Amino acid sequence: MFENCKDFFLFCYEAASRMEEKSAYFSEERKKRMEQFREERKEAAERVKEKIEQKKAEKTEKIKDIIKESGVATKEEVDEVKKMLADLANKVDGLREK
Repeated sequence: MFENCKDFFLFCYEAASRMEEKSAYFSEERKKRMEQFREERKEAAERVKEKIEQKKAEKTEKIKDIIKESGVATKEEVDEVKKMLADLANKVDGLREK
């Protein structure tokens, strides 16, 4: 009976030792997979961000083309005209004073 208990406990000790080794191995593998997963996720997020920026630029360019074709003035053009009118008004006031 003692011999059977001794064999059983030795078996349990050996199994626990092997489980600990496997646990350490699986833990290291899990860390590696998580690093790889995070890296892949980061790269995918960067690709998506680039694609969104590209689509946004394309849409902006299309909108600018449509505005040019329709003859609607852009804010920059309106601001430029306002500046030119202000300069012209100053010149006219200067001519009036002379």
